[in-house]
Amino acid sequence: MAEPELEGTLNDFFVTETVFNSGIQLATVETFLRERKTTGKIMTEFNMSQGGNQTVKVIERTKLTNAQAEQIREILGFF
Repeated sequence: MAEPELEGTLNDFFVTETVFNSGIQLATVETFLRERKTTGKIMTEFNMSQGGNQTVKVIERTKLTNAQAEQIREILGFF
C-alpha cells in the first residue's frame, strides 16, 4: 500500500552524455547536435578543475513514453 507522502509523478528519460575538450568551438557542438537530430532538453556542464583536463559535457535528455519506459525496464530486468 502506497504512503500518501510517497505519491508523485514518475518521468523516464533517455539520456546521452557527450564529453568534449574545452577548446571546442560552440559552432562545432551545434553541428554535432544537428547531425544527430537531437531533440529534447539539452544541458551543458563545464569541468574547470585545476590541474586536470578541462572538458565540456553535453547532456541530451529525451522524455520517454510509458510504453518506451516499460520496454527499457524489461530489457534492464527491472520487472
